[in-house]
Amino acid sequence: MAHRGAHVRIILAAGFTLEAVVADAGYGISAKFRAALERLGVADVVAVPYFVSARVSAALPAESLAAVANSLAPSAWRRIRWGRGTKGPLEARFAAVRVRIPKRRSERWLLCQESLVDGERQYYFSNLSPTTPLTTLVRIRAQPVGDRGAVSRCEERVGPRSLRRAQLSRLEPSCDPRPR
Repeated sequence: MAHRGAHVRIILAAGFTLEAVVADAGYGISAKFRAALERLGVADVVAVPYFVSARVSAALPAESLAAVANSLAPSAWRRIRWGRGTKGPLEARFAAVRVRIPKRRSERWLLCQESLVDGERQYYFSNLSPTTPLTTLVRIRAQPVGDRGAVSRCEERVGPRSLRRAQLSRLEPSCDPRPR
């Protein structure tokens, strides 16, 4: 992950406004990548594997994200629909809790998603504000990874040499071509 955040720096330098960077677990597993986003000061929602650890409070030991999700009360989970797919509504159960990641000072959101079909869970860290509503976390998380329109707009603005299509498509920045 030698380019930790390099693409995001290029996009910001070109004057794009990012609502948030959405990254898949291939990037999210890298603590260095997540730290680079934090240093850049951009909002993010980053998928992470279940075995990554976090603590819900300073008084509790760090535990896996799966264990944190399992400890949440049933009332913490909400069924949310975020769109329509070819087979019908896109919906799942979601819960969010503020956590601390080992070796990081600040809190962030742990967003947990549970499939209504098979109960499979996915996990995301986000540095969005503590007052961010659950529905906003879900909406940003639901941005498609590899939005070709966003990639094309970014390439037109900064040039294909500065921005490799295949690498940017994994990051899925929500590029707005208007200057900041």
